[in-house]
Amino acid sequence: MDQDIFYQFPKIQFLTHFPDLNIELWIMREDQNHPEISGNKLRKLYGHLEKIKRLSTSNKPRLITFGGAYSNHIAAGAAAAEILGCASLGIIRGEELANNTAQSKTLRLAQNKGMDFLFVSREAYRNKDELQRRVSSFIPDAYWIPEGGTSLECLEGFNFLKALDLTNFTHLCSASATGGSLAGYSQLLNKNQKYIGYQVVTNNLILSTIKELNPVNFDQIEVRDARWGGYAKKHMAIEKIINIFDKDYSIPLEPVYTAKMFASLLQDIEEGRYKNGSKILAIHTGGLQGR
Repeated sequence: MDQDIFYQFPKIQFLTHFPDLNIELWIMREDQNHPEISGNKLRKLYGHLEKIKRLSTSNKPRLITFGGAYSNHIAAGAAAAEILGCASLGIIRGEELANNTAQSKTLRLAQNKGMDFLFVSREAYRNKDELQRRVSSFIPDAYWIPEGGTSLECLEGFNFLKALDLTNFTHLCSASATGGSLAGYSQLLNKNQKYIGYQVVTNNLILSTIKELNPVNFDQIEVRDARWGGYAKKHMAIEKIINIFDKDYSIPLEPVYTAKMFASLLQDIEEGRYKNGSKILAIHTGGLQGR
């Protein structure tokens, strides 16, 4: 992976102002950092990919990871493996698309990058340790990346952002699912700032994961519900936000993460959940293959 990508700071641009509340909303364009492994996925995979590069010999390890049929992580993992010249396997939650991968653009993209799939029932998917044990019995030389890339290694790619001066902002916020990106981006906080994570999927372990990965800033982090009917479910409010951002700002959003975050963030501003005078930096975490 070309490290020059990580030394290029993302664009930070003004989005809108709420004059009655004296609140400014800005956006960090992490969606522009890589054409295929964009946004938070590039950050989260960096540490893993560096480890694979150090492990790689003439027989490169197979990259194996977990995700749903519409997972940005699956698409990004497949693209990363292709760049490294590794074979890859995605263990996919749910068996309904096992014989019709064409229904998911994510799976089509991953397949075109050379990823093979193992579709498992949702019940089996919940026991990832057992899945890893079983798969390792016939693929012993593999590099395993957790679901969403969330582990201590995932923090390394966020370290490049620590030189950014974000002191003028009162709040940072982003969409969250597994908690890895939230833990990574929240490392950028100074002592007077808050981080709001908008949780787009049911995950009862998200707070414990964040605390394990980033205990230093944990008391400055708040997680708010942004599921809008469920993970990857269509919702009229989300489609409306996508259309507004396309028309008014020429900024593409996708319905699974970023549009849900912005819909919830704007609702929170209208309902007074941010104090007068707040200056909010919303992080666009990419994943635009989800459009």
